[in-house]
Amino acid sequence: MRKKLTISSLIVMVLLGILSIKPLLAQNTSTVHGKVTGTDGAPLSGATVKVKGSPGSVLTDEKGSFSISISKPNSVLIISYVGYIEKEVAVKNTDIAVSVSLELIETGLEEVVVIGYGTAKRKEVAGAVSTVSAKEAGANTSTNPSQLLIGKAAGVQVVQTNGTPGADAQVIVRGTGSFTSVDPLYVIDGIQGDKNLFNTLSSQDIENITVLKDASSTAIYGAAAANGVVIVTTKRGRTGAPKVTVVSQWGIARAWKQQKVLNAAQYIDALKDFAATSNTTLPAKFNTPDVLADRNDWQKEIFQKGLVSENNVNISGGSEKVIYNMSVGYITQQSTIRNLTNKRLNARFSLEETLGRFKFGQTLNIRQTNTNGSMSNIISAIGYPPYKPVYDETVLGGYSIVTNIDDFSNVDNPLQGINLTTQKNKEYVFFPQMYGEVNIIKGLKLRSQLAATIGGGRNLGYQYPHTASNNLGAARQSTMYYSDYSYYTFENYFSYDKHVGIHSLSATLGNSYLSAGNTTSLSGLGSNIPNDNIQNISVAPTQTVNGSSFN
Repeated sequence: MRKKLTISSLIVMVLLGILSIKPLLAQNTSTVHGKVTGTDGAPLSGATVKVKGSPGSVLTDEKGSFSISISKPNSVLIISYVGYIEKEVAVKNTDIAVSVSLELIETGLEEVVVIGYGTAKRKEVAGAVSTVSAKEAGANTSTNPSQLLIGKAAGVQVVQTNGTPGADAQVIVRGTGSFTSVDPLYVIDGIQGDKNLFNTLSSQDIENITVLKDASSTAIYGAAAANGVVIVTTKRGRTGAPKVTVVSQWGIARAWKQQKVLNAAQYIDALKDFAATSNTTLPAKFNTPDVLADRNDWQKEIFQKGLVSENNVNISGGSEKVIYNMSVGYITQQSTIRNLTNKRLNARFSLEETLGRFKFGQTLNIRQTNTNGSMSNIISAIGYPPYKPVYDETVLGGYSIVTNIDDFSNVDNPLQGINLTTQKNKEYVFFPQMYGEVNIIKGLKLRSQLAATIGGGRNLGYQYPHTASNNLGAARQSTMYYSDYSYYTFENYFSYDKHVGIHSLSATLGNSYLSAGNTTSLSGLGSNIPNDNIQNISVAPTQTVNGSSFN
């Protein structure tokens, strides 16, 4: 009996202990209220407030106010805001609102930024230059270097050239550009390049990007800088033991918005209204229940969730006289359209040597892309009748079609473009660069640099025979396209930089030679191929070949 009482007493004590712990745990969590202002006393909206040692954070509202939970007494809050010095505040009493005033960062005006063939203090070119570091822009989430500039530089727009995976972006500096182009001039590590070279770089290899926007800062580059200048400084090796950095990121791409379209009944009603107002007679099938069935959502038929992955390895290091930096990155992007994938390999190798007053550097950038698949016509997915099935065995190619006579429409089946045509595109490009520099006297140096662009690619396509809408025949055919190009830039210039007290003198004298380059292309079309077993232009009875070459 005593033993039973003892066990019962222990159970009661444990339950009472658990119940007493709950209010203690609740008491350990408190809410801190406060306000963040600038040096002028104005509230800072969007300032970040987080508890030191905790992952979560909150943002201040339009009045600069915030509320954040702390789990232990004497916690430390970290308050940060772009352009202001980060501040830490200890919370001793949660009943008293925290008031924080942040100070402006003034030292940034003394920073040295890269400009045309030289450098300058930020305060001297504040309105003409925007500098974005890869760290500030979040390089770890960018698969394209152009993405580092989105929303980070005033007067700079970044627009995707098209929606295909791996497509380059268009950078526009203050307006729509000159009469001939909107592309700015790209300068990579002091050597002139183009958009192709810029997009060859991996975001992981970029240290910072400087955009020159006004006439005074771009004048030294002449007419080539009519649309602004984008100067890219890449990461360099540092003296010391080899350092290995590995970055791997994965994500999902999806069509974030789809158009709301009519269902079958609404579609038929719209056609009947149109026929009544235009005095048109509709086909007899529109008075049957068959056309009122909702058989497909064609946008769902062509869209998918695409996997996006990037893996990058960087190795850097060196000694006092030689430093090196090597990186290799591989990106795979599946399109939000079915059966379309882009794979891209980026590699960069750089070496710098210092021998007394001489300095030499060599860099090689490589990019290879492989794109498989064809784009679908999204307009067709929006306009194709919802009552039509996906497949129709009576139609050559196996997919349903519509005609003006039977359906009062000639929109193509959007799945025909995806599944009945194939495209395999491979492109490569090499960018070798080298320079030599010598310090002649104090403040005066001579630099010679040479850069080349060597690239090309091929595209192989095949179209299965099928019948398209309006009973238009699409014959079996094969296409191919080959191209290659090359050009180079050679520059020599003297630069002089002298500082006397608060005064400074800078001068640059030199010349640049930009070759026109060589371009060769060849395209072929083969039709009336007997079957689908050999999908090559070489077996086509009818062949058409076109070529061009110029420099």
